[in-house]
Amino acid sequence: MDNYDNFRRMVIAQSNNDLEKYVEFFFENAMKIAMNEDFDTAFKIAKDSLLLASYTDIGYRVVYILGGLCELCIDKNEFECANQLFLIGMEILDEKEVDYDEDVNRFLDLKIRIDEGLKKKSLSLPE
Repeated sequence: MDNYDNFRRMVIAQSNNDLEKYVEFFFENAMKIAMNEDFDTAFKIAKDSLLLASYTDIGYRVVYILGGLCELCIDKNEFECANQLFLIGMEILDEKEVDYDEDVNRFLDLKIRIDEGLKKKSLSLPE
């Protein structure tokens, strides 16, 4: 185990789940801001939520943050970014989770939007 892992475990142990509350607070507010179509601000706050999540034992729930970030990238027409987040999310999805089927379907819906956006983008590029 390296120093980073030791540091991360120390933060998790000392935070007593306080950071998880902030993760949720940041993410919920990012989604509210996105509803007002301020996608740049929402994306920054959601990224901060993801960073904070790395110092928690939030586990599988991080997939929802990734899905939210993916959706924000789509809304910002940043389809390459959305595709990367989609791929990471698909790797995290776990068949043992109760909501697995629903989560897979949500991510596949995002993939349809990503592929449509990438196709439109490629069609609008000069040859």
